[in-house]
Amino acid sequence: MLKYKQEIKAFYELPISDYVEPVLYQIILEAGTPWRDYYQFKVKEVNNVILDRDPFFKWLSSHYEFKAGICRLPMDTCYDWHKDSDRDVSISMLLNNKNHHSHCLFSLDRNIKEGITNNFIELEYKPNRRYVFNNQVDHTVLNFDTGYRYQLTLEFKEKFTYDNFLIFLEKNKKKWIRKLENIEHVSL
Repeated sequence: MLKYKQEIKAFYELPISDYVEPVLYQIILEAGTPWRDYYQFKVKEVNNVILDRDPFFKWLSSHYEFKAGICRLPMDTCYDWHKDSDRDVSISMLLNNKNHHSHCLFSLDRNIKEGITNNFIELEYKPNRRYVFNNQVDHTVLNFDTGYRYQLTLEFKEKFTYDNFLIFLEKNKKKWIRKLENIEHVSL
């Protein structure tokens, strides 16, 4: 599975159990914490203490410093094609339910081909599933839903590439898998 996703070089679904943290939904609904502007998203920060209740995030935070936030994208909104300017790799998770009508697309050839058309692949988010996200591949988000799209995102302090992060996970998979509970199937 890892080999296939490396060939895609856009995203990789982590082969671990879903992450369901009720506090994240409380943060979304909490009126006292303002949404702040962040690259034309609205974002609420998530304290890493909350994420440390999850074995994978706890293990990851022992190796890399990161900050987390919940991004909000309004209904009928497109976040245009782009590569992130300040991060190469992140971990991303859709918080909306499976019936949410939004799409995240990647294009591996957008800046290679001339013209206005390009091929794309879709990251078909499964809610509460974590994905390693290659922020240096052109991507866009479209929210066709009647409500906001909410996404948990982890941003690493240290800069490293998508490929290097996947290699790190592969080299250490026995260590992080041992830390996890409720693993259905793990094959990298």
